[in-house]
Amino acid sequence: MNKQFLETLFWLHILIIVLGLLMGLIFPLPLVLGIVFAHRLQFLLFKDCLLSKAQKKLQGLPEKKHFLQFAVHKVFNWKISDRQSHNLDYLLVTLTIAVAVISYLFRL
Repeated sequence: MNKQFLETLFWLHILIIVLGLLMGLIFPLPLVLGIVFAHRLQFLLFKDCLLSKAQKKLQGLPEKKHFLQFAVHKVFNWKISDRQSHNLDYLLVTLTIAVAVISYLFRL
């Protein structure tokens, strides 16, 4: 697969994560909670994020790594364990909801 396309896909995935963290500043709380629920549901239904599955299929992400493990290593050159990756994932979800709740409270 074209290396530039895989690199673009990687940065698109990062951008989606950053926008996900900030979506509570734009969207109402119920919509944010719905999007978070849909995101978590894909892990239950497909055992992974669909974008990560696509990256693995195109060999832009190692099969045995979580996207966050791969991203942290690529961006910061740090290796994190599966457990640390899961903790980071839960932290990102928690921060997403926290931003949405705080934003909601300030809109009242």
